[in-house]
Amino acid sequence: MNFPTITPIWQIHLCGSRNITTNGTSPSTGTLLPLGKKESVIKSSPDNIFLVESSCNPRPTYRAWCAVESWAAQNPGGKVWYVMTSPYYEDLTGMVQKLLTTYPNLQIVALDLSEVFNGTPLHEFFASLKWTQNTAWPEIQLSDLMRVALVWTFGGYYSDTDTICINDSSRLHNVIGFQNYQEIANGQFHAEPNHTFMLEIMKHMVKTYEPGVWGSLGPKCFTEVGAKLCGGPLAQKQKPFECANMTFLAPTAFFPVYWSSYQYLLEKNKGTNLQQVQNHFYLLSHSYRLTVLCGREL
Repeated sequence: MNFPTITPIWQIHLCGSRNITTNGTSPSTGTLLPLGKKESVIKSSPDNIFLVESSCNPRPTYRAWCAVESWAAQNPGGKVWYVMTSPYYEDLTGMVQKLLTTYPNLQIVALDLSEVFNGTPLHEFFASLKWTQNTAWPEIQLSDLMRVALVWTFGGYYSDTDTICINDSSRLHNVIGFQNYQEIANGQFHAEPNHTFMLEIMKHMVKTYEPGVWGSLGPKCFTEVGAKLCGGPLAQKQKPFECANMTFLAPTAFFPVYWSSYQYLLEKNKGTNLQQVQNHFYLLSHSYRLTVLCGREL
């Protein structure tokens, strides 16, 4: 399996020698993901749903694939894009092919990120490779950059891959949620193409990036831009509220069970009646880790 002879510099820095070999070939078990030009692969639509693999991993975790499947299953009218940064993916069990066959609204793609960022305020910042320098989390920085650029360029919804979508999100339009009552989450949001909020986020990213600070391009950045556009601190505002052509949702919309209270899901009978307890939420986040005894009643 042969790759294009020229590998983008960003992919070399991100992947190193892990997935791009010296002779430009992938393992025999890999499925090639040619780098596509953004306009020829994805069309602008409010029904786009983006999930991202930004660590050049050809074998995303089952947890990530579970998130991808949940979004495709719950949003049959949407177009789900799993955007990968590895030049290929591996499907040793046949699971990925089964997902693609089962959900015609699901696409696994690789994009030339130089093209994605071209024409955005992030173009020079991305090309400079500053997001790879003096930081322990280049893949996190890249993920934060990619999600905003993709939604601003094409429109649609973005979600992290540590989620399970449990309701159709098609009625969500120009929305973002709080992860607590002080801070905006950047793990789930929707915006139409060229939305001002996304534009201001990108400008703020370039100005305030701190490579040694976790989340400087994430919740911190989103919260600061929200305060700027909405005329002051957001913590005191009654949720939900509207500002800058965005609806800011209460934490329960995307975090019905906050990460530090995840044990709630494991209390007897709580897992079975969760939807009755929280009637107006769209997904569950499962960024925590825990061990559950097989056969335990929930």
